[in-house]
Formats: sequence, C-alpha cells, structure tokens
Amino acid sequence: MENNIIGVTAKSFLSNKTLVAELKKTFPDFQILTNGSDQEILDQSRYALIGRELINSHTLPPKLKTIIKYGVGLDNIDLDYCSKSNVSVYYAPGVNREEVVEQALGFMIGLSRNLYRANSEMHKGEWIKDGGRSLSELTVGIIGAGNIGGKLAEILSTTFRPKLMICDIVDKSPLAQNWNARLASLEECLAFCDIITFHVPLTPQTINLVSDHHLTMMKPGLILINTSRGEVISETALIRGLEQKIIAGAALDVFHEEPLAKDSKLRSFEQVILSPHTSGNSHAAVLKMGRAAIELLKSAIQSSREF
Repeated sequence: MENNIIGVTAKSFLSNKTLVAELKKTFPDFQILTNGSDQEILDQSRYALIGRELINSHTLPPKLKTIIKYGVGLDNIDLDYCSKSNVSVYYAPGVNREEVVEQALGFMIGLSRNLYRANSEMHKGEWIKDGGRSLSELTVGIIGAGNIGGKLAEILSTTFRPKLMICDIVDKSPLAQNWNARLASLEECLAFCDIITFHVPLTPQTINLVSDHHLTMMKPGLILINTSRGEVISETALIRGLEQKIIAGAALDVFHEEPLAKDSKLRSFEQVILSPHTSGNSHAAVLKMGRAAIELLKSAIQSSREF
C-alpha cells in the first residue's frame, strides 16, 4: 500500500498557521507528519516538504520518493544523488523574487544615501548632514541576472536610471538591451561599479566568487550587497577589504554559517548592514512560497498516481 505520509520539515512553513491549515485541508486523506527531528520525519515520509535541511546520501531515506522545496535555492539538495535514487525534486524558481528585489533596493538606497549611518548618528545625539549619493549618479553591477537579478535590472533602469553592468554565465544580451545595461565580467564590475549586488545560486563555481585576490581589482569605495548565499563572498576577504577601506560598506542577508556567530567580526563594522536571511521572507512571501509548495505537492501526488 502506498505510504500516504507527507512530512514537513520547513520551519517557516510550519510556523505559519494559515499554511499548515491549507495543507491539511488540501490533503485530508494524508497523514501530515510534523513532530520529531528532521531525520525522523524524513525517514517515515513518502513526500517531504523541506526548507534548508540537507538532503544527501546520508539523510535521504529509502521510503522518501518526492521532495518539495519550500522557497528557492537547491544548494542543500544533492540533485545527482536524488536522481540516482529515483527521487523527484519539485521547486518554484523565482517565487519570492519581488521580496528579494525590495530588500536589495533597500540596501542600495540605505547605504548610498547614508541612511543607516545617519540613523546611528542621530540616536547618538549627533547632527551630521551628509545625504550621500543618488543611485542615478552611480554605476551598479548585478552579478547573476536570473529571476531576481533580471527584475532588479528592470526596476533600476526604469525608475532610478544608474549606469548598469550585468555579469552572468548565460548570454543576457536581450535583457541588457532592454534595460540599457552593459554586459561585463566580474573583474570589470569590480573595477568600475560603485555598488555590486549578488543574485547567483550556490554552486562550485560561485563559492568564493569574491575572494582575497579580487581586493586589488576593486574600485575604492565599493559597496557590496549579498542576498544570495553567504559562501559567494569570502568573509575573510570582505573583512580585510573593510579594514583596508577598499570596501566602503556592505549589506549582508546571508552568511557562511547561519545564525551568524555572536562574536563575528562583521558585527563590529558600523558600515555593514546585517539581516538574518529575511530578504525573501516577508509575510506575503511566506504565503506565496508555501502555497506554491502545496501546488507542487498536488502535482507530484497526481503524477505518482498516474504511473
């Protein structure tokens, strides 16, 4: 008999009562398993709705046949091993792109217009009038122009009109033409941009995409923004660049290790803005991601019953 157990380990999904209720209403004939450790849940399930939990040769149990990814990014799933094990993986790319774009824009405006520093100074009782620079007078580099980076290019081009540079391993000529952007290498972006924002998946090619040897290539005063994955930027290189005042500021929503350690040196820089991996996690985004996962689960179950 088919194992009618849906295991849910995605923490943000489980913390949302609306999504949990909708999941139970959509699958009344299934047992929804949420209690126990992540591994205990996975071991008993045929279908699993996961978040950032690791799925690999050590954690993938024999009963599990379908994985639904809540949110975006597949770097926590060993897709090759899943394929060899005949486990289907479903996901919804770009489901929270508007929210990530909003936060990236917020970081850009906040850092370029000195909003974060001004707020800190005002709370200290200081009155220092330095309105910073407008986005329209800057050059912005977008590393990775997929669902998120492409949307960001559109908004920047149509609303703020900075000079735009786009770096991607895929030919983005049509996008660059549409939004009056220049295609460039990473090295060119580092040399000419005032702000660089990263929107790439985590792959062997993007780990430490920016590292120590890139520091000498950077335009002095560069601002780095990362809402993709922490490992994309070497934290030691970033800290060195900040200490040497090559990098004027940074905004980070993702880190090598999460949660960020309380003694992380990144916390000591006033010009570094930190957020706890929330760029794609607004109230609306949580519902969008959860409902997309439920729809994917419906499709997966229907497909499994057809064979």
